[in-house]
Amino acid sequence: MFLRFPPFTHKYMKSKKYKAIYIEWCDAMANNDSWETHDQIIAWADTENWVIRQVGFIIKETKEYILLASKYNPQDTQIRVDGCIKIPKTWVRKRKAISSF
Repeated sequence: MFLRFPPFTHKYMKSKKYKAIYIEWCDAMANNDSWETHDQIIAWADTENWVIRQVGFIIKETKEYILLASKYNPQDTQIRVDGCIKIPKTWVRKRKAISSF
């Protein structure tokens, strides 16, 4: 016995496509180790890598931020997203379009 499912006809199924991008952005950092001298904290700040490399789907983009999802499910009655992060545009160092799905 085979189950038959109706085709997806929800308005988002045909119209909503998220752009996939590769993005590099600089994250805020905190040093929680202990008290440090001025020279030690400057050395830490100058040598720590704070660039994040990420791939995601653009859910929303404004002049102030980019809202990315790491995954989405378009095969539901409503599109569901997961692993979302809101990145201030001033933190973005590099971005490259991948494709649309």
